[in-house]
Amino acid sequence: MFAIRLHLGAEYYYGWIHALAGYTTETNPRKTITIDKYAFCKIPNYPLHLGQTEIITGISPINTPDSTSVYLTNSGNNLNVTSGKTIKNVTLTSANGVVVASQYNINGVSANLNIANIAHGAYIVQVTFNDLSSFAKQIVK
Repeated sequence: MFAIRLHLGAEYYYGWIHALAGYTTETNPRKTITIDKYAFCKIPNYPLHLGQTEIITGISPINTPDSTSVYLTNSGNNLNVTSGKTIKNVTLTSANGVVVASQYNINGVSANLNIANIAHGAYIVQVTFNDLSSFAKQIVK
């Protein structure tokens, strides 16, 4: 396992990589290294666990079967939600249960929350649709 610090533009990312070393075949042995687990975020010394990651390049939406996607912009200042269903409300809740951002009565298929002034950390995005169904996803800012 390796501790990492990545520098991309003005941003720093901290985390860990678990890699496996081995050989390809016995007849033509070549050394290989395979990354099988990793985690990283923008917070130094954050206690990362497997799966708590941020996207370093580009936007990678989290898609659900009903075509709902939740993603942060590259700058991390906006939270975008899009869906094939009509969105009623979007709330962003901190790990200790405090609603830190929200948008109500959206009545559309997309929403955008400005989260520039919210501290880095883990949050739960709760999306409620007009049909009263809901979707929740954890994000790490």
